[in-house]
Amino acid sequence: MGFDDILTAIALGTRLTKAVVSLKRHVDDLRSSAAPKTLQPSPIEALDRRTSELESLARRQAARISDLETGLEDAAVVTTALAERVSTIFWIAVLSGTVALISLILSIFTIAYRG
Repeated sequence: MGFDDILTAIALGTRLTKAVVSLKRHVDDLRSSAAPKTLQPSPIEALDRRTSELESLARRQAARISDLETGLEDAAVVTTALAERVSTIFWIAVLSGTVALISLILSIFTIAYRG
């Protein structure tokens, strides 16, 4: 594990950030949509048109929800991959620090007993 792995982890973090920003845009679009306002000549026609508008709105919302689910699944995959990379880098750093500390202690003992 080396410099390439660190760059890969950074790239995964960038992809995660882009996925979250895309997901935020989808959520904002979902929140900002409003029902169309129309005036109807008769109550029956108004009810029929409103029912049609609600069905159309329901289909659009279902499509948006499907897109959001896909975005969330993608974000979860990216987050999991990033977490695995960061965990690997953490354990490499811990192991490196431990080896360096052991080397330092051995060096101090060697210098102390020779001198």
